[in-house]
Amino acid sequence: MNWDTDAARRYHERTKHTFESVRRSARLLDWDNRPHPFKEYADLEAVPLPEKHDLSWLLRWGAGVVRTRGLGPETYHFRTYSSAGALYPVEVYAACANLTELAAGLYHFHPLKRALSTLRTGDVRGFVATAAADASLTEAETVLTLTGILWRTAWKYEARGYRHLYWDAGTMLANFLALAACAGEEARVLTGFVDRDLNHLVGVDGKHEAALALLAVGTAPASPPGNDVPPLDLETAPLSRDERDYPEASAVHSASSLANADEVRRYRGRWSSRPEPADLGLSRADLEGVLRRRGSVRDFRLDPVPAEELAAVLAYAAAEIPMDVPPHGEIYLVVNAVEGLAPGAYRFEAPAAFELLREGSFRREAGYLALEQPLGARAAATIFFLADLEETLAAHGNRGYRAAQLEAGIRAGRVYLAAFARGLGATASTFYDDDVTAFFVPGTTKAPMLCVAVGRR
Repeated sequence: MNWDTDAARRYHERTKHTFESVRRSARLLDWDNRPHPFKEYADLEAVPLPEKHDLSWLLRWGAGVVRTRGLGPETYHFRTYSSAGALYPVEVYAACANLTELAAGLYHFHPLKRALSTLRTGDVRGFVATAAADASLTEAETVLTLTGILWRTAWKYEARGYRHLYWDAGTMLANFLALAACAGEEARVLTGFVDRDLNHLVGVDGKHEAALALLAVGTAPASPPGNDVPPLDLETAPLSRDERDYPEASAVHSASSLANADEVRRYRGRWSSRPEPADLGLSRADLEGVLRRRGSVRDFRLDPVPAEELAAVLAYAAAEIPMDVPPHGEIYLVVNAVEGLAPGAYRFEAPAAFELLREGSFRREAGYLALEQPLGARAAATIFFLADLEETLAAHGNRGYRAAQLEAGIRAGRVYLAAFARGLGATASTFYDDDVTAFFVPGTTKAPMLCVAVGRR
């Protein structure tokens, strides 16, 4: 990896939302060129998920389709996690041990068909462990690889869509972590790996589609040592008529790629964490109900929510993530209508501390910061996840930019889950970057990663 962090800084600066840039970029979408939301292999049969299996449950409820709406080119297959514009640019591959009804191998998950396509036969967990410079992955029951297809989201969001890859992967990972905790399975997120090797394993080129993160789930007898695997030459259907390249996104992804195990270890540093799983305290059936209902709310009532309810949502969001690098995010929010809290700007510290920064009614400001969307103004609270970019890049190089975006996505996904579990609603939003910093922490290098509005549906 190029440890000169100018690449991440340049990308971040060039993709900031400002009042002027949003108006300059206003354009009509070419609906005839909208990317297909599913990866379709030309010559592989998709086999339905095995019944009554934890991996099937994880994939079905962590990343599967739950409802379909619309007609023609504006048909949307909504899934269990939040995705900007419902464009769903993240794909999931499972490397597993020998399981009941499923042989060891590498599989691709089709979320609409709820089916698996076999990409490789035989146990490849050892190869994944080598690519991730983490021998413990040889004893994971399943290691999921999440990849991102930039064009799916850049069709609408252009170069800024690179951030959305990690936001979407994060909200999906929030589901996976909640499901694993509910099932009593250990789960860990890994953001460090040799990009070239992991891309090679799942058969992607690292540009059109590229590995974003790993999730290790459960325990199983150890796999054999990781040996080389042959390339995959599998034909897939084109996503759309024309695809456009985004050099800014390609540059930051290339500059944040890791070339060998030593670079992976340097990126991680000495961090080691195995926190207790963050658990919503729901049964399997209740968690399925939350995931079935979860969706981005289109309007909020102006009724207040109790402070203890908001604190519980934020405490779950702020809980430590089982990740291979330390957290760098902080939680700030505009309180509009919360019983027990004066309206104003706050910083939240888990488990229940609200630090008042400025008292006053900031509904209009919250709506403006959330890219002038009424939801930010009508919500009971509008939450912003910020990270100190200079601190993050100094600790982890350009790769730290990926991790900061992913962390925010996981925390936003947790807000959705905790809010819906309590009968509330939530909607993630993009934002005016510098205006958010100026509102909450002026004169600092803290930057917003993601925004979520919470309130009564």
